[in-house]
Amino acid sequence: MGESEEDRQYVYKLYLLDEKERQEDEAIFNNNKKAIGDKVFLRNLASKSGRLSARKVGRPRKSENN
Repeated sequence: MGESEEDRQYVYKLYLLDEKERQEDEAIFNNNKKAIGDKVFLRNLASKSGRLSARKVGRPRKSENN
């Protein structure tokens, strides 16, 4: 990727800014809207900035009967 640090940074910057790569990565993440896991895991997911992620540890849990 280059002999000097500047050369490596330049090549990496080109990689990050590649339009085709960006579109492929966006397609992968945009199409993955359904989460997979057991009931407890799925119940603990929250949407943050349009992406599913685990909630913080220690939040009050709802009972299974509700």
